[in-house]
Amino acid sequence: MYRLILILNLTVWLSLHGQVLHPVFNQSVELKPNFQMEVAANLCLDSEGNIYVVGKTNGLPNLQSDSLVIMKINAKGEYQWVETMALGNIQNEVFGSLIYTDDGHLLIGGAVQDYDSFNVSSFLLKMSTEGETIWYQEYGDNIYNQKIRQLTQVSDGGFLAGYNTTETDIDYQNGWLIKTDSLGNLEWEFIIDTDIYSEVAGIFEENQQFIIIISDADTNTGLFQGAMYKYYVSYEGVIDSIVGPYFDPDKYILFDSFRHQGGFVTVGMKSETPFSNSFNGFVYKIDSLGAFEWELVVNNGIGANELFEDGTVLPDGSIMVCGATLNNNPINPENSYRGWLAKISPDGELLWQKIITFDNVNREEYFREIEYSPDGGIVIVGETRRPPIEPPFLLRNNIWMLKIDTDGNDYAPMVITGFQDEMICPYDSVLLTASAHSGRLCPYSNGENCERNFWWNGSFLADTLADTIVFVPQESGEFPITYTIVDELGDTASATAMITVFEEQEVLFDLTDTVYVGENLLLENSAMLTSYEWSGNGVSYLSNLTDSTYFIASDSGIYDLQFHYSYGMDCEAMTEFMVLVLDTTVTGINTIAQHPVTTYPNPATTSVTFKYQIEKQETLFLYNSFGQLFHKFTLDPLLSSKIISTESLSSGIYYWQVDKRSGKFLINN
Repeated sequence: MYRLILILNLTVWLSLHGQVLHPVFNQSVELKPNFQMEVAANLCLDSEGNIYVVGKTNGLPNLQSDSLVIMKINAKGEYQWVETMALGNIQNEVFGSLIYTDDGHLLIGGAVQDYDSFNVSSFLLKMSTEGETIWYQEYGDNIYNQKIRQLTQVSDGGFLAGYNTTETDIDYQNGWLIKTDSLGNLEWEFIIDTDIYSEVAGIFEENQQFIIIISDADTNTGLFQGAMYKYYVSYEGVIDSIVGPYFDPDKYILFDSFRHQGGFVTVGMKSETPFSNSFNGFVYKIDSLGAFEWELVVNNGIGANELFEDGTVLPDGSIMVCGATLNNNPINPENSYRGWLAKISPDGELLWQKIITFDNVNREEYFREIEYSPDGGIVIVGETRRPPIEPPFLLRNNIWMLKIDTDGNDYAPMVITGFQDEMICPYDSVLLTASAHSGRLCPYSNGENCERNFWWNGSFLADTLADTIVFVPQESGEFPITYTIVDELGDTASATAMITVFEEQEVLFDLTDTVYVGENLLLENSAMLTSYEWSGNGVSYLSNLTDSTYFIASDSGIYDLQFHYSYGMDCEAMTEFMVLVLDTTVTGINTIAQHPVTTYPNPATTSVTFKYQIEKQETLFLYNSFGQLFHKFTLDPLLSSKIISTESLSSGIYYWQVDKRSGKFLINN
């Protein structure tokens, strides 16, 4: 028989109103509780929905002991790995952007600042999806402070990156863009020097050229008036043309741009009035030719402060934007920033807006980046600030990660579905695993999978509290196996799978294992089989290869036959036997029956004893494994046994015959 391992996954999926959807979660990560400050600002997803997050961690109270944080979680919200990386011994790492490259790796862009000289250089870091560094490049010198916040891969395999650069002896910053090859080697760069604040808010490739969205801000008026321009740049890094400004200078701050139905959408914040210190969320759309389409200003109440930092496009063309809002809403009693979402129709109409929080006890919460997931969910990262719990009594920023549905819901009750009853073969084992989604599973962690409250119920389970257990049936029948899990809100979900174990189908041929040359042996099976096959050195003596055939004893010798067969749901088994064919010249007997003769020990070493009961004198014939007679002994009916020395015989199988009785024994010298 063959022992197989069958893997059965019991998967917990989100089900709302009878429809199976993607998982949702709302999680906070603190790598070293009460001793670290973490934030997350960038994310990307691969085709399987795995989530990669880049942020930063600072030690408390020494804020100069910071590092980049790179994290991978799967589409269900389960942690795969977390890496921290210090790019220099005395440097401040600043995250900027993260993309998933065409060759299946990660590219991180940002800036590093030397704590001694305060010079800022930009960097690109390419990593594998398992957290291994592939290459690292820095850009900049002691004259300019460069930062990367926008990043994209272009058609030649290289990269465009940029944001702004500041000359050390001036008090404003310029837009800055670089082009590298696929290994991060600098090919060209240019600075957009407008004598006012400018920065890159979007980078795109289209029609054999690059399109750069530039945000300008004039501080000379004292009102920090902003505007937006569209730059067309050649593959060689030459500005071909400039379109804009797209709106009258006002108090605008722009953060990011993304494609939308052939055009481009830019998000940011706009003051309520030219002299107001209150800002509203701002969304602006231009078409593929650069013409204005629509704009939208969103506020969460009079006197509130809102900003949109990023947006993503859903399959139906609608847009979801994320950021933060500060208002006096009852859900926000401490008047602190909270995560803020808005959904916008394809033609710029506000569909809804809502506040989302990790915990009302937390002090400040921000959404930084948002992406649409292949499974239909929306992933958001940011930061949430927790109150102190023990000395040194400092506020602690945590990485904040969410997966929501298209209606902005970050919670759904656990429902176990998506698996079915299983049928297995005798002697098989079933490996039972389960994963849980939605509910409130592991909302707060240190970047590792949390211990979960679950258990298994059922027969033939060795450990009912293990993540992975094995069902090893001892009999055939139907056996229900139940998985139950409880989340941190105390909600319970359970599901039962019925495992059916087939009854063993044993094939036994009714045969005599010793025949004489010239005889035929019928091999006939009556069991219901799905497939079968013969093997062994006796196959050539079969009249056909069906499960009803004759063994034609045309030559003396010992022949092995194996009958492999399948039944039920591809259950596999085998029966095997040997046929001894004797030469008819040995004796005239042509049938051999069962016998009251026994041999021991079997296997034998120095001697073998034949114990018998006979009424008259008989002859004991001994044959080797080829069916050749090599010795014979006389058995006395007045005695009951015969001891024969085997020291001179080679190890192997031997056959004996007494009248119509026969058998075999093994010698192991």
